[in-house]
Amino acid sequence: MHHGREVPAGAVAIVNDRTVTIAELVDALYQRWAPRETGTDAVNQLIRQRVIEFNMQKRGLVVAPEEVEAEYKKLDEQLRSVKENKLDIEGHLKAQKLSRAEFMRLLHLQVSLQKMVAADMKDATGDKNVLQVQWLRSKTLEGEIEQAPEKLPQGTAARIYGGGITHE
Repeated sequence: MHHGREVPAGAVAIVNDRTVTIAELVDALYQRWAPRETGTDAVNQLIRQRVIEFNMQKRGLVVAPEEVEAEYKKLDEQLRSVKENKLDIEGHLKAQKLSRAEFMRLLHLQVSLQKMVAADMKDATGDKNVLQVQWLRSKTLEGEIEQAPEKLPQGTAARIYGGGITHE
């Protein structure tokens, strides 16, 4: 339920009176976490990944494979419950040219992020996606990111938490 309203079958949320479908969520996860063609996007993607991994490790938090699998099954069940939808989650992944293994890796990052946001912002109100963006932004600022090429070792695209992200 969202503000007292039922979320329709096959949807994950209602945001500003707009229904967000599971297919849109799958596409959004892909857009948010999948590698991109441009170098800047890829580096930013890796920085966000490092922020999540660093903070999970720092806290000693673990996301069990069963948690990721449960989230996958939940999404798949919700997607299958939509009669108008012609694709299941595997069909959406195939359309994105994304393997199940890669999607599970991306979903693991998302579940990790959800876990930390829930712990850190448990009293915050508002859209959970906005809270995730706020959390990531604040932790990224704490990461002391260096991206100036003249200050980095050759072959390094960025440095965060003292570790480098190479061009490879």
